[in-house]
Amino acid sequence: MMLKVKALLIIFSSLSAGVIMRSQLKIGGKEEIEVWYLEGDNIRYDSGERSSLIYTGCDQKVRGVDWLKREYFQTDLEGLEALIGEREPMRGELKTLEKSSIFNLPAIYHVLLKDNDTIGRIWIIDQKSFPLPQKLVKRFIKIRDLFLRYFRRPVVVPGIVGRMILYDPPYFQEVIDIKETRIRPETFLIPEGFQLSPAIRPQYQSGD
Repeated sequence: MMLKVKALLIIFSSLSAGVIMRSQLKIGGKEEIEVWYLEGDNIRYDSGERSSLIYTGCDQKVRGVDWLKREYFQTDLEGLEALIGEREPMRGELKTLEKSSIFNLPAIYHVLLKDNDTIGRIWIIDQKSFPLPQKLVKRFIKIRDLFLRYFRRPVVVPGIVGRMILYDPPYFQEVIDIKETRIRPETFLIPEGFQLSPAIRPQYQSGD
């Protein structure tokens, strides 16, 4: 049985069609799977098995879940931005090299430059080919950037990343599954028995 916000229970009255995207990450010698659940105005991001961020469009709230501690915090996008603070991920210049494909979707292969040095390689999926309405894709990319900054990802780039390889420190990310499916309503709800806690950023990076 699930909790949270009567308005959510009304909107999530049945299974909804959406997209689940899974990626493999290798960070600092450790591996994990990240998962995005995208349905209508709702977005959930699982950073490994330990933590999640959930955005629900009906009330425009963000809920951060610590599955090990059985706790969650609640804020909005502006509050999450304030929580992240001034620390920005590394940014560089993308230089387009050639057309490619990732998981049967068109993509563009880029190198990532900083001070004219190549610091990585990135394949960005053509967002018009992504299996969601373009309005929702644009919202996903905007919210995704905030979520990845919250989890201290080393680089945040525009678009939907299909594969990313960084050289220093070593970092690897690759989409391993994109599935159109029906997503259960409870995916975007907080389980019963979880305690509300102050909003904080995790003291670890993904892969720790």
